[in-house]
Amino acid sequence: QRQMCIRDSLRLVVMSATLDVEPLTALIDKHGAVPVINLNAEGRTFPVNMHYSKDVLAHEVVSATAEMTTRVFSQHQGDVLVFLPGSGAIRGVAQRLSALVDKYDVALHSLFGAMGKDAQQAAINPDPQGRRKIILATNIAETSLTIEGVKVVVDSMWENQAQYNPSSGFTQLMQQRISRASAIQRAGRAGRVSEGDCYRLCSQSSFERMAQHNVPQVLREDVSSLLLDALQWGATPSSLAMLTQPSTAQLKVASHNLTAIDALRALDDSQIITPYGRTLSNIPCHPNLANLLVRCEQGVQGVAPAMQRKLKCAAPIVVALAENLGGQFTQTYVIDALLNLDGQTRKQLHQQAFKYAKYVGVNQNDLDINGIDEDALALCIAIAFPQRVAFYRGLASDKVSEGLNGKQKGQGATQGKFKQSGYKLASGKGGELEQHSSPQWLAVLHGQQTGNTVKFRLAQPIDEALLRAVFPDEFTHKKQVRFNVVKKAMEARVITGFHAIDLASEPVLSLIHISEPTRRT
Repeated sequence: QRQMCIRDSLRLVVMSATLDVEPLTALIDKHGAVPVINLNAEGRTFPVNMHYSKDVLAHEVVSATAEMTTRVFSQHQGDVLVFLPGSGAIRGVAQRLSALVDKYDVALHSLFGAMGKDAQQAAINPDPQGRRKIILATNIAETSLTIEGVKVVVDSMWENQAQYNPSSGFTQLMQQRISRASAIQRAGRAGRVSEGDCYRLCSQSSFERMAQHNVPQVLREDVSSLLLDALQWGATPSSLAMLTQPSTAQLKVASHNLTAIDALRALDDSQIITPYGRTLSNIPCHPNLANLLVRCEQGVQGVAPAMQRKLKCAAPIVVALAENLGGQFTQTYVIDALLNLDGQTRKQLHQQAFKYAKYVGVNQNDLDINGIDEDALALCIAIAFPQRVAFYRGLASDKVSEGLNGKQKGQGATQGKFKQSGYKLASGKGGELEQHSSPQWLAVLHGQQTGNTVKFRLAQPIDEALLRAVFPDEFTHKKQVRFNVVKKAMEARVITGFHAIDLASEPVLSLIHISEPTRRT
């Protein structure tokens, strides 16, 4: 659009090893100022012999891949590159290959995105001792990097695909078949330096039925930032020249999210960006995180002046954590994860946080990770993502629905008999914390949707008094009619809650049985 409207001399180059050319050509032809030229550059490649097996199901990936890797290692020379869905499968296969490693003195490496640079480089470079290598990798090895010495590829034909779940606000990791484009890209790793072999853990007929390309990334993400930016530009997503438009459901969720933080409002049948939304759009991060920074800079209502300063120091660190450091910690509590950072990760986090320090009016020296206040840390997470506040339901029954006799308060939720375990999020989803202790309230920064449950990866305990001070309007009292299983009758109750979390239930008045009206004569 810049080429079409502002600078027709601008030339664009789009490059990819597995590019779907036709739709891109049509898009640029329609909106571009100059004709499109397609250039095909064949790199130097060597023949790759393709081998197929029976179809391997998702739960069979670890055992089948380990078995195939053991077999091909003894049949071929050179290094072996093994494609697996994720780090969990990599650990499982590595454990099963331990006997092979000991027997042949093999250099076994892992290769995935969350690894440090040195570990990734060790997997790519030749072994210093001249040993053969087995590299267990995720999709990261599909890229243009060349792993020297690889002559054999073992492809599980599966991948982990992250997809935003709008009902919970968390990412759901799904294990699914790769596309044919990905499979071709993976096989090519065996033909980079010499003739090679590729073993696909599926039948040839299954391979031919696979999707040609992956589902576009835009259909798997939260599009709140896209919607806000488009409105800031005076446009809408549908008016932008995009290869793939976000779905109606995605835009609806994004609109609800932006309305909740006062970034946009409805006007007739359309949406307009608010002055506050324009302020948020000028901050280069997700709107919810931008809202956190602006609120902390302006002053959060309901907290003491001393806490205001602590919030300003904690907010940039929370934004940095939310953006790119989730899932790299062995600790579950945010404060523990921060205090146990290695030197390199600490430096990266501090640099990222410093980019946002100016938006809350603090300097670099104020971003002291060791001195960060735990309550401020938790409250910043809750301000950014109020739907991720979680309440402990106990070891086992939704106490509000059990019996419904007398007054039942959530404050004692950690005691008594329960039928369900874990937490309930303000969004209504259930959650689980992998921790021995169970704080009553949590502010969850990172989690992963698994089925109907969210597994908390990074969270911080938060005091209920702080929540009530900052979110006074979110603690509500609503009258509802429910079935009392003990009395076997409908009963009116007052439910005290925080969003979708029920904290207390008190009977109001038993419903009066209404008989048929007396007929007038």
